[in-house]
Amino acid sequence: MINRANELALLVVSGLMSVVVGCGDQSSPVPSLDLGSEEAPNDLSLTNLKTCPFCVAKVKTLVSGSQPITGLAANGKYVFWSAKPDLNESANYPVVFQVPVTGGGHTTVYAPAQAPQNASSIVLDQTNVYFLAAVVASSSYTLWYAPQSGGAPQSILSGFEDQPQPIQGCAVRPACTPFGTPGEILAAIPDAGLFAVHQVSSAWVSRTLSVPVDMPNVYYPMNVTADANNAYFVKDTASPPSVFQVSLSGGAPIALATAALGSPIATDGAGVYFVIGTSIVRIPVNGGAGSTFAADSGPPTTFAVDNGNLYWTCTSCGTVSKKAFSGGATKTIASGQLLPKFVALGPSHVYWSASDALGAGVIRYRSK
Repeated sequence: MINRANELALLVVSGLMSVVVGCGDQSSPVPSLDLGSEEAPNDLSLTNLKTCPFCVAKVKTLVSGSQPITGLAANGKYVFWSAKPDLNESANYPVVFQVPVTGGGHTTVYAPAQAPQNASSIVLDQTNVYFLAAVVASSSYTLWYAPQSGGAPQSILSGFEDQPQPIQGCAVRPACTPFGTPGEILAAIPDAGLFAVHQVSSAWVSRTLSVPVDMPNVYYPMNVTADANNAYFVKDTASPPSVFQVSLSGGAPIALATAALGSPIATDGAGVYFVIGTSIVRIPVNGGAGSTFAADSGPPTTFAVDNGNLYWTCTSCGTVSKKAFSGGATKTIASGQLLPKFVALGPSHVYWSASDALGAGVIRYRSK
């Protein structure tokens, strides 16, 4: 197990669309959450109907009245989300929740004993829900997991500082499949390298995948994804190159391309997808010439992948979109959203976080 007190970005990488059964049974003390509300119509103005015929169906609101949402994951039964705590609340303000996809009552996955804490970067595999939590006063971060069968969350790595970044994509061993098998946790430590952490029985075991590439200007991966053979990451500086491949067996990272600072990243096993300007660019997994996969009216914000499709949000555009990896037209899942950011996928629905007019967090969804 890694336990180092230096600057860390932890990125939990596993099947983002994995099958999950219940998690936690602690009731949340937050009365302001409105769960499973009636259908909220999408923006069906004449202009929108002309540009977005795919958006005619109504968009439903699953959660409203939340604190600002900092992470989102979904499967066929539950939606998990993390929320930035109100610092005026009590020490045990809950920050990780779950709610049935059908709506109704929610439960608290994590309510920290020490206060207050931020949480982010939620991902799921078949066994656990993983998330990061940070003690606000000390900026000290811990990676947690909670068994989906129930039970108290347990820490895996702790004592690290600096701001962890959101997780993108699907990375499982030995193969990346929708709603697939449990994967590994990738932990990027700036002065040590990239580590893979996985569970053996009740213990967590780590191994080194690579050492830092950009010495002496040390960096860590901001966003990371993986296929059956490699991890792909975008580093935290804008200097080229910024997109790298590293074998899951270890070895030196290989520079592939340069992406926008903070770009999300995804792979379908044949190509790597990232953002340059307002476009999503594709390159072959082993490098080569890039091509425009999709163009938007603003920079795409986060990605999600399943069943041969790439989904993304565009915060400045107010949209949620999808496109098949095999090509074809981009389809707009929703438009007229206020600050959509995180996107997550269940077997038949797309979920995303947004804000209401007062700045509260909401989770909306519609069929794929």
